[in-house]
Amino acid sequence: MSLMDRVREAAGGRARWAGLRHFTAHLLLDGALVERFEQRPSLKEIVVEGDIERRSMRISGFSPAGACWGFHPNFVTIQRDDGGLRGTRREIAPHALATPQDEAELVYLCGLAIWTCLTAPVVLLDDAAHAEDLGAWPEHGQTWQRLKVSMPEGALAFGREAVLYFGEDGLLRRTDFDAVCGDATQLVVNASAHQAFCGLTLPTLHRIVRGPGLAAPQKRQPILDLEIFDAAFD
Repeated sequence: MSLMDRVREAAGGRARWAGLRHFTAHLLLDGALVERFEQRPSLKEIVVEGDIERRSMRISGFSPAGACWGFHPNFVTIQRDDGGLRGTRREIAPHALATPQDEAELVYLCGLAIWTCLTAPVVLLDDAAHAEDLGAWPEHGQTWQRLKVSMPEGALAFGREAVLYFGEDGLLRRTDFDAVCGDATQLVVNASAHQAFCGLTLPTLHRIVRGPGLAAPQKRQPILDLEIFDAAFD
């Protein structure tokens, strides 16, 4: 069995992931990216409803007035409780992962991270995905296997290429990529605490740090910590 096949099976199977259309998740956000907004307890009670086919999400919990945010990799929208749009912002973040200046920038940058963390196995199912086996990688006394995945423009939230690291069990442990959001910034996402939801297995703890650097990724100051408490897929 190839590494790609092992990864798909460990995450729940190609057929299960390929048949997905929607997801709902409850999560917490923390880290340098959201520091100026941490006075809001709502950042610990984020609810996300995603449409995989349309690559969009409805995010509740950022706005204290009860409004929801709509996310797409190219823009965000403010949505009233009655479903009507109150405004639209395009090209939200001119500098990759800079300190967000307002709530719209925060939602855009966090939305990119949320989408990537919740849909990582989906990109491996796309017929347009090109995967290159990079071989073994030693990490914390373990041996991880690496895949370099290349995708067409727009398939990945942050860019077109990523290097994914998998444990002996085939589960995702780390992702390296260049975040293309205005400027390009090298990022590392550490993934752990895998759990099964609706027959699918995914990490529930994600720590995003800048890379490369002298310190190990686990010891660098996190840009964003994302913890998934619960998730449902259909």
